Amino acid sequence: MKTCSAGHVLFESELDSLCPQCLYDLRPNPLSAFGPFERLKQLGGGGFGRVFLARARGSDELVALKIMRDPHLDDPTALRYFRQEVEILSGLRHDGVVRILEAGEHEGTPYYTMEYMPGGTLRQRLVSYRGKPRLACELVISIAEAVDHLHRDPLSNRRPVLHRDLKPENILFDASDRPKVSDFGIAKRSSDRGFSQGSQLVGSLRYMAPEQFSEEAPLTPAVDVYALGAILYELFTNNPPPSANRAGELPTFPVGFDRRLEAVVLNALEPDPELRYRSARAFAQDLRRALSGKAPPEEHSLPLAERLTTTLRQRGVFIAAAILALSLVLVAFLTVGQERRSERLASEARARENSTLASVQAVAFTFQLREYAHRVARLAQRPEIADLLRAPSIDSQSRTLIERGQGFDSLFVMNPDGRQRARSSLKSAEYLSRSFAFRDYFQAVRELAKTECPDLSSGARPPDEHNAYVSQAHVSEGDGRFEIVVVAPVCDSRGWLGILGAGLVSNRVFGIVKLEDDTSRHITALLGPRGAERATGGHPARGGFEFIVHPALAPGEEYELLDPAPNLLRAKLGMGDGRQPFRYTAPYTSQAYRDPLSKSGQLWSVAFAPVSESGFVVAVQSLEPPARSAGSILAAHAAPLGLQFGLGVGLLLSLRAALQRKRRPHRALHPQTQG
Repeated sequence: MKTCSAGHVLFESELDSLCPQCLYDLRPNPLSAFGPFERLKQLGGGGFGRVFLARARGSDELVALKIMRDPHLDDPTALRYFRQEVEILSGLRHDGVVRILEAGEHEGTPYYTMEYMPGGTLRQRLVSYRGKPRLACELVISIAEAVDHLHRDPLSNRRPVLHRDLKPENILFDASDRPKVSDFGIAKRSSDRGFSQGSQLVGSLRYMAPEQFSEEAPLTPAVDVYALGAILYELFTNNPPPSANRAGELPTFPVGFDRRLEAVVLNALEPDPELRYRSARAFAQDLRRALSGKAPPEEHSLPLAERLTTTLRQRGVFIAAAILALSLVLVAFLTVGQERRSERLASEARARENSTLASVQAVAFTFQLREYAHRVARLAQRPEIADLLRAPSIDSQSRTLIERGQGFDSLFVMNPDGRQRARSSLKSAEYLSRSFAFRDYFQAVRELAKTECPDLSSGARPPDEHNAYVSQAHVSEGDGRFEIVVVAPVCDSRGWLGILGAGLVSNRVFGIVKLEDDTSRHITALLGPRGAERATGGHPARGGFEFIVHPALAPGEEYELLDPAPNLLRAKLGMGDGRQPFRYTAPYTSQAYRDPLSKSGQLWSVAFAPVSESGFVVAVQSLEPPARSAGSILAAHAAPLGLQFGLGVGLLLSLRAALQRKRRPHRALHPQTQG
């Protein structure tokens, strides 16, 4: 029971009778509640939104909650940037990019949640890199790999993305000190003609490339390379580089600084984008080369060309032919290897996508079950429900339950002996005379009633919050279909009166949760713990997991999961032998899964995710294409390989002819001396 500081009992439904102190104590707390989340503290803010440390109500998992600022809600440009950031993050799957969890709106305010990064920002850690150039290079190489993924993802059909605002504040660290790129508020996706400049100057001046200051200049991935160079320069010198829009100021390095690292940074900060690194990958590769003590490419390419020229002059066309033959073999080998690697990366990408989808579906299913449980627990406290249990006759098609059963497939009330007293659907007298005391939900709610229904006449106090129980899956004796039942005890002042139950028929849709994928690229299934049946003497038929929702199953059908083994799956998902307190567990994935309900016998990539403490499991799977043989790969690339071989022959013949032309005048200038 809640009271104000003046000692009055607070009833929010009777505001007219409250004193001013009551009204003040009932005011909303702007730093706690926001839709389904509790905000714990503010982590930061940008031009369009604020970021809070938050968690979903009833969950211990911490997330970063980004909420659009109120002054921008009527600004079409701000709304477009905010929604574009959600779309961009949703399409990115990389360990070096902060992962988005969910997005939505609350009372007209857009928001989204991301994984919480407790390690803080690079800006807060700059001092830890002072005087440690190798550590700084390794950090920036990791960031550059993530940025390269933004610019080009060969395994995805998404459009490339420019971040446009890379800076130490937007590099975050997770609990394992792994850096990740964040804040895509002004990121830009390419159009069919590439990246274009906007009409507004956006970004952070010290980290912006010169072309970002011009409205007409086209943008390329080189703008993000410039920002990477600026970040590395600041890690080396403790100061950001001079702003690119101010002529005459040049970057300077400490005396005695490694010239190889200096050359890489200066190439990244080159004002002309045509002379700058064209990709983050090339920038990272030169950083690795400099760390290993090797000279930059422009310093060692000429000696290599001279050595090649000398070798060709001495050995002639025979070595050229041998090189061509070896090159062809090498190209074929690399082609097969690259195809194998592409297949492996594609398989890993499918596994990550399935894992993400399974996690999202499991979280959505968790919230839906909890919403059902809260509704049933509140409805069980209504006096008209208790009146149904006190009524002298059975109400087989109760109008009271029909009016309150929206969203459920059925509602019923049951005596403490396990027999039903009223239903929202019409059932026979023979059905209503049966006892369902053997069901797991009856036994669970009987235990729950010990704390939920105290004898108030003895001075006991009712609980502050009422609970409900979600049952195991079982076959309904009314219509033969699988169902899940949410139950709560019904109490009066003397104790336990009976049970209120809500039936949910297993289907492709549970409330707002859809167990299907409109693109038909994935199959989503629901597995559940199997409840007791009357035919088995009140004991569960099996102790494993049963498919109760699957595209290949008709209503009322089930199929036992045997591979992976139930004990292995429970261990991987941290489920133990029964219902465990909810904590986040990464989905269990397999890329060699055989769907027992598929007749093709092909391999699938699958991810299993637990639905909180309910005991149910969501499975998301996608088909794995059959592996190709080396011969089929080479056959598919026969034309390109032949073209490369022909071009190589022509190039070598042209080179040999050019070398011969150079040799003749050389000999003419130095005639042999006659004896």
